[in-house]
Amino acid sequence: MATENDKRVSDLYDKARATNLWEAYGSHSRAKDEAWVYCRALCYKYGGHGLKVLTANTFQFTAAFLYTDAETGRRMVMRITKAHDTPHEYTGHEW
Repeated sequence: MATENDKRVSDLYDKARATNLWEAYGSHSRAKDEAWVYCRALCYKYGGHGLKVLTANTFQFTAAFLYTDAETGRRMVMRITKAHDTPHEYTGHEW
């Protein structure tokens, strides 16, 4: 059953529009570019789709993508931050 945090992350995902760093930042640092490569690789590893920038500020960004949990078959959104990669049950509408 989805938690309030799952719903919040799903809502953030649905509202996010930037599908790459150029849309979020324009010009950006090499460190951000390297972090984005990690995000793309994680999305590929999980068989995900719809990688987006959820939030962005001068120092860092948060990304997320959609995927199906291989064990449960549930629709999920993986939120990626500098510190953690956190799976959440997806309750949104973009699948």
